[in-house]
Amino acid sequence: CNMAFSVFWLAPRLHRLYAAHPWLVLNVVTALWDPDAHGRDAAMKIRFGRPGDMSGDATRLTSDVCRPVCHPEYMGGVPDLSRARLFDCAGIMGNWETWSRHNGRPFENTRAVNLATTYVVAIEAALHGAGMAMGHDTLTHDLVAAGRLIEPFGDTGPLPEGYFLLPPAHHEQTPATRAFTDWLTEEVAACPYAFTG
Repeated sequence: CNMAFSVFWLAPRLHRLYAAHPWLVLNVVTALWDPDAHGRDAAMKIRFGRPGDMSGDATRLTSDVCRPVCHPEYMGGVPDLSRARLFDCAGIMGNWETWSRHNGRPFENTRAVNLATTYVVAIEAALHGAGMAMGHDTLTHDLVAAGRLIEPFGDTGPLPEGYFLLPPAHHEQTPATRAFTDWLTEEVAACPYAFTG
């Protein structure tokens, strides 16, 4: 499973999974590089990527937009984009440049953006007041709702990527994989960023 999804979405909801299925035992593998090699024996996978990069049996879970987020007190709660320290996840299409262009905001191609291999670093930096992170709903919605982050501009941008469930083949399904799949799809369906297409 994607590390950011595991940290910011899955882990905060596990109490509900175990309330419904106390017999389940998870082994969440969050490899950053080459997830297929590290998750080869996984019963099921949750991947972040573009639809065209997913296998035919993948089910899209989310349909997010990207948006800047920061600590409520960063730069006095009214961040100046031209002076703010920016954080993002490397290799994502819904990034600072895409968001700026989509919203008609100037963005210098030479602008320094702090990059990490996972959204966990970027969002944690924002949570601790180090700057602004480009986030997306699946990862930041609950943090904004709890008042731990704010969306200072209210503008969103396109995020071509999404989270996908890659279930086991029908003949490899077990009561555990079916219970987890049912729980996961119900949980995501209740979220405002659930994929409905």
